[in-house]
Amino acid sequence: MIAIINMLSARIPPVVWAGIVALVALAVPTWRFGRQFLLQFFVSPFQFFIVPLWLLAYFSVRTGVMPMRSGPPLRRDENPASFRRNVRYCILMGAAMFGFNLWISWQVMSRHR
Repeated sequence: MIAIINMLSARIPPVVWAGIVALVALAVPTWRFGRQFLLQFFVSPFQFFIVPLWLLAYFSVRTGVMPMRSGPPLRRDENPASFRRNVRYCILMGAAMFGFNLWISWQVMSRHR
């Protein structure tokens, strides 16, 4: 099975893999909780705390440069430990905000009307 995945991954660009992962991530909440939950989830303002963190991590991994708010950017080739720590932090905080958004959406959809 792993050999098949490795064989196919060489032919499929990473953008397509990202699209497949995104579609699966969308399909699971839709099937489990329904259309109203999905609408509440994506209209939520907490998306603004998720997407930029994941985009920053993606940009940093692709370019090897982590822009910093103050000071020079971290470069993967100059300081790999700090670079990995910052990328990991962006991914984990985005995941935490994703979970928080799921919880908020569930609370909104579960309230009595």
